[in-house]
Formats: sequence, structure tokens, C-alpha cells
Amino acid sequence: MAKFVVKEGPASGQEIPFPGEHFTIGRSEECEVIIADPNVSRQHAQVIARDGSAMLVDLNSSNGTFVNGNPISKVFLMDGDEIRVGETVLIYVET
Repeated sequence: MAKFVVKEGPASGQEIPFPGEHFTIGRSEECEVIIADPNVSRQHAQVIARDGSAMLVDLNSSNGTFVNGNPISKVFLMDGDEIRVGETVLIYVET
């Protein structure tokens, strides 16, 4: 299963293994991946991982979701992609 590595932000250096095939990223305690960053929406983005690929979908977040510096609504992730949510940067790592 793939993972994120936190490159910048409050949890810098932390590794976040994907908790399943379908999960939400955000500030809310209801999210499977919680990011304690005030610029991250409560439910910021969603990941759908199947058959060796992962799609990242922005959930109409207040500050947007960026992959490699570009704003996205949804995108398939590639190994090494940098995802910015709020002030937090995650690196997508295929395993």
C-alpha cells in the first residue's frame, strides 16, 4: 500500500501509510488522515486507491489542493508527487 511522507508542516518527517482504498484527508477528527493545519479544511481531499493507482480529489476545500504546484480538482498521483494542502506538503510514495 502507498504512503505519504510529510515534507513540510506541523508533522514534518512523519510517514502516513494509506489507511485503506478510500479515505479523507482533513482537520476533522472524522477524517482517516488528520492534518493539524489551520489552513486545511475539515474535509479537504479524498484519496481513492485501487489496482496500483491513486486518485486525489479536492472536496471543494477553502484553500485548494495542489499537486506539484498546480491547483487540482482531481488527478491521478505519480510516485514522488508533492501534494500541498494548507501549509502542509505531502510526498506521495508508491510502495
